Amino acid sequence: MAKTKHTIMLQHNPPLSREEFFERIFWKHKELAIPASKIYQKIKAGMLNIHSREEILKELNITQMQYYNILSTLIAVGLVTKQYGEYKPSGEFVKRLKRLIEYVET
Repeated sequence: MAKTKHTIMLQHNPPLSREEFFERIFWKHKELAIPASKIYQKIKAGMLNIHSREEILKELNITQMQYYNILSTLIAVGLVTKQYGEYKPSGEFVKRLKRLIEYVET
């Protein structure tokens, strides 16, 4: 399976809020930043499963396409992983940042 690539906007100042952080991930579609933040919080709390999709679509007023776009982007940037049909938080994003810092410092 090919890896999906995704660009995160780095700016002069660090993000001041969770929403701003997600705006930098979803910079092409900023309207998805807040729903993405809420979906990520649900994943971290263990509240997202295949049965909760319809409820989340209604709660966040997003389409099924937007929902899957958010999930695939969260996976691509390394914030989330999908294992055995369940979405879980991933430490991959932090690992990638650490490797980037190591590269810059050497």
